[in-house]
Order: sequence, then structure tokens, then C-alpha cells
Amino acid sequence: MSFGTSEETYLAIYAAGVFILLSMTAWAVTKRLLRQSRTSSKTRDYLSLAGTATAAILTSAATIIIFVERFTEGAWTYFILLPFLYLIFTYFRRRLGDPTPVEERRGLLFAERRYLPSLEPAIEPSSIRLSRILVPLDGSKFSEHALPMAQTLTKAQEGCLTLLSVRKTAGAPRIVTLLQSGPDGDLREHEIYLQKVASTLEGTGTRLESVVASGVVAHEIQSVATVKDIDLLVMSTHGRSGVGRMLIGSVANEVLQQSKVPVLLVRPNDRKGDDAPSFNRLMVTLDGSGGAEQVLPYARALAQDFNSEILFLSVPDDIQAENQLEHIEGYLEEIARSFTTWGVKVRTVVTGSDPAYTIVEMADSNSVDLIMLATHGRGSRERLMFGSVADTVLRNSRHPVFMVPVCLPTNQK
Repeated sequence: MSFGTSEETYLAIYAAGVFILLSMTAWAVTKRLLRQSRTSSKTRDYLSLAGTATAAILTSAATIIIFVERFTEGAWTYFILLPFLYLIFTYFRRRLGDPTPVEERRGLLFAERRYLPSLEPAIEPSSIRLSRILVPLDGSKFSEHALPMAQTLTKAQEGCLTLLSVRKTAGAPRIVTLLQSGPDGDLREHEIYLQKVASTLEGTGTRLESVVASGVVAHEIQSVATVKDIDLLVMSTHGRSGVGRMLIGSVANEVLQQSKVPVLLVRPNDRKGDDAPSFNRLMVTLDGSGGAEQVLPYARALAQDFNSEILFLSVPDDIQAENQLEHIEGYLEEIARSFTTWGVKVRTVVTGSDPAYTIVEMADSNSVDLIMLATHGRGSRERLMFGSVADTVLRNSRHPVFMVPVCLPTNQK
């Protein structure tokens, strides 16, 4: 049939177009859910995948039927329109170039906010909990500087604070402690030490638990964290620089590489006098990647527990076009908008060129109580999300640093 004013021609073209879009959308969602199923074993994910795949098959079958039955009535036009539209879109996409990671993340955030707003209320404020906290102690006063911070966090969640002391076996990394007894009485010395520390925390309303382990320090810390289902490790550093650092050196490096839970490192000079730790202002560093965003649920949990203000910081590249800076600012605004809907006070800043020193300077100039960022749990040189950025921040900042290990898909680890 030729074109004209025939209603059947327009209906055939319309029906074919609708089912083409439906089938393409269904297959695209099926492909995405299939990728997610490789890293998730939840029943609801498999049910969603089965339902979407069924919808994709049905819409594809309906599309074929429409083309067969309505081909001569107008459906044939798509064999001309589709290649033509593909050439046009390909031409303009090549001219515009691929989206930057920040642009892509911003687009995803916008889509989630625009088209999936009903999902946000389903996220409970307590979906991320830091109620089981582990503090490794080596018998020194330096390591005990982590206790006030851990105690404050535990009380906010009405959780349990676990104190750990590890007896080093032969060949384990050497850490200077106050416990220098022989093998026979060594474990008992550790027990007495933990009892003494626990006695100083009695009457504070904190639920306490003490564990004494024997073995390689970093390995035993991870083992206890797994057995006790720990939510957060809180560790103190000696505040020294170079290879003489205690926990930022050998032990903490191993813990950061191996840990599957967040690690909060506290420096002895983080608090002045006997002031209790505060979380009035948190600084969250983002680079536009999905990995860096894994710190966000923890930032939200702390901000809601302590009524904190969050400062979102992104440091652009040394040479970055002005329009890219606008995309970064827009990206942070999208993140901030979600937090605002949850009642969290937020600010966004895009500044600097050197990430590590910008983070340190911004933390100092804005009286930040806690720096939060994401880290990779890989090898010694690749362990940190921002390369050497997090390590530089740890060595130069006087503020506590909260590091979240990035959970990568199995095929990317």
C-alpha cells in the first residue's frame, strides 16, 4: 500500500515503532541485570532478570508479528528510517565525543533521581550501621588515642566496642609495645592489659568486649574482624613520618590492603586536651567515579547520627576545560541534592589541582572533623583509590581519615 491518508498505515507505523522501542529497552535492561547477577546472588535479582528477559522475548515476538502482518501497510518504512537515524546519531556522537566519567555519572544520577524517585524512601537511615567497632591496641598510649573516637561512634549506634590485643609470633612484624613478657605469661599479660583499659571505660554506657589473639598482627586483626562481624576498624597512628611510622607503616598498610570493612585512622594530635571527638563537619572527596561514591552511604549514616554538615570536595585535573568544570560542579550538585532530601546539610566545592594537598588544606581551612574517601584493596602501590593521594593525606593531615574499601566486581579485582 502506498502512503496516503489511510489510518491503517499510520497505525502500523506507530505500532511497529512502539514495539521496537519496547523490545530494545527490555533487552538493554536484561543485559544490565545479567551483568549485575554476576556479582550478586540475591533472589530478587534473579527474579528481576527472569521477568525482564521474559518481557524482552515477548516484545520481540510481538515486533516480528507486527512486521509480518503489517509490512505492506507501512511497517516496511522502518527498514529505511532506522539506518537513516543510525547514521545521523553516529555522526553527531562522533562530533561530540564519548562522555567523560563525570558526565556519565551525572547522567546516571539524574536518571535515578528523575525516573526512580520512589526508590529513595525505601532506603532506611540505618541501612549502614557502625555498631560493631574493633580497636586494635598494642599496649602503648599512642594506640589508646583511638578509644575516644571509637567510643563516641559506638554510643551513637548503641553498639559494641571490641578491644583487641595480639601477641606477636616469631617472624611477625615488630611493633614496639609495653608488653615485653615471655611466651608463658604473654597471653595473660595481654588479658590484664585489656582489663585495665576496659576499666577506664566502665560507667560510660559503652558495651565492651575484649579479645586476645596470637599470630601475625595484621592477619589477626582481619581474622577477628571477620569472626566478630565488625563494621569498622578504628586504629591510632604514632604521628611519626617515614619508615618509623607505626600503624601507617607496616601494620596499617597490610590492614588497608586486606580490609573488607572501613578503616578509621586517628592521629594522637587529632584532639586537643580532653575534648570529646566531634563530627560536626565531614569532608567527602569524590572524583566522579562509581568507586569513589561507595563512601556516600557511610557519610550519610554519620551525618544523620551526629547531625553533621557534609562538605563534598572534588579536585579537577591540572588542565581541564571550563565546560568540564561545570560538569564536575553539576555532578556534585546532583549528589548534594540527594543528601538534602534526607535532611543532611551539605556544601560543594570544586577547587585545587593537586588532590592530596588540596584535601589537606581544605580540611584545615574548613575545620573539618573527619575526612572520608574510598580506597582500593589491591597491592602496595595500587591499594588506594587515588593512587598515592590517600597515603599523602594520611601522612600530612592532622584530621582523622575514614577510608572505605571499594567493592569491585570479581572480574575487575
